[in-house]
Amino acid sequence: MFSENHLSNTPLAPSRPLVALVGFAMSGLDAEILRGIQEYAHNYNWQLFNANSEWGIEQVEGNAELIHGVIAVVADAERAEWLRTLNCPAVNVSNTFPETYGFPAVLSQDSRVGELAAEYFQERGYSNFAAYFLPGDHPYRYINTRAAAFARTVKARGRICHGILDVYPEERAARLKAEGWEMKTLRDLPKPCGIFCIDDQQGSYISFMALSRGLRIPSEVGVLGGDNFQLYCNMSNPPLSSVDLDGPQIGRTAAETLQRFMSDGKPAPYELIEVPPRGVVSRATVDTSAIQNPLLARTRQYILEHSHERINVSDIVRAVRTSRRKLETLYQAELGLSLLQSLNQARIDHSRRLLQDTDLPLYKIAGLCGFRDTHQMNRVFTRHGAPSPKEIRKNTP
Repeated sequence: MFSENHLSNTPLAPSRPLVALVGFAMSGLDAEILRGIQEYAHNYNWQLFNANSEWGIEQVEGNAELIHGVIAVVADAERAEWLRTLNCPAVNVSNTFPETYGFPAVLSQDSRVGELAAEYFQERGYSNFAAYFLPGDHPYRYINTRAAAFARTVKARGRICHGILDVYPEERAARLKAEGWEMKTLRDLPKPCGIFCIDDQQGSYISFMALSRGLRIPSEVGVLGGDNFQLYCNMSNPPLSSVDLDGPQIGRTAAETLQRFMSDGKPAPYELIEVPPRGVVSRATVDTSAIQNPLLARTRQYILEHSHERINVSDIVRAVRTSRRKLETLYQAELGLSLLQSLNQARIDHSRRLLQDTDLPLYKIAGLCGFRDTHQMNRVFTRHGAPSPKEIRKNTP
């Protein structure tokens, strides 16, 4: 049996900080964030107390003098006020407009999530785009941030980002139209169309709605979610492609941020720290061959089939039998990437799969993915804004 004052009965060495974790679920992004916190705690000899129940909250309240810091999901004013009564350093990892609560906040870089979704579709040959999100005011900042960044990136490349008319109540569809979205029904969207859904729940819903209207996934509509909750994505039919938010890195960064403030033991003011997404996890809802131009389709196919070899841009040009200038110009205009960028991205995607699915050493993976050596592999990953191969391997469950 636990005593009423369980924490105070637990021997604590002064050199071992006690950090309370408040409000976390044990699934989805919360579980990924906890994994990163746990890793940091292990390396820096923290003792963690997971207060995810009423009993846990009572223990934190009754033993506030023992708590060195708190990492919390601050989703409402009541939780924020309670946290302030502890009078100790705290870091918030909730996306519910954290600036209103006054604690340092570590969140996903949601603008980059939207941009990455647009780039992902365009690289795979999509020239028609739509976004699905709930318009209007929301308790979560990521909803509008991701959708706006996706639409902005699409429009910057001269494309239209549609809203989906027949999956909204009439008043919400009217609001989107008033905000400048070009509304079309799912059946009337220009095909093939890449649809970005701001989270995986919405992605699963849009997949269901598209199939119920007789549309083929991914040949007519490609669907991309955001969060990469693996269970949710794999339960979707077909399995849902999604943006990986890198929850473990959010957790590590939250712990690092808390560590900065624990030395003086006082609450810290609000600041926003954003963690970029890890990348897109491809599953069955996005077509990898949506390119309409036959020359560009052949080019993309050649890159995908031969990126593991030591080929360069000249090899690609020779293989598709055209001039380099013509191919570079068309490829950049249609897909938003240079030939070299597309080749390197294919190598990164292949490397990531091997890093996550095998125990092969890095030098072996570099050779299997078309890199000269691990030094070149690391440089390419850095140039494309990807986590290093060592980080990917380290963060793979």
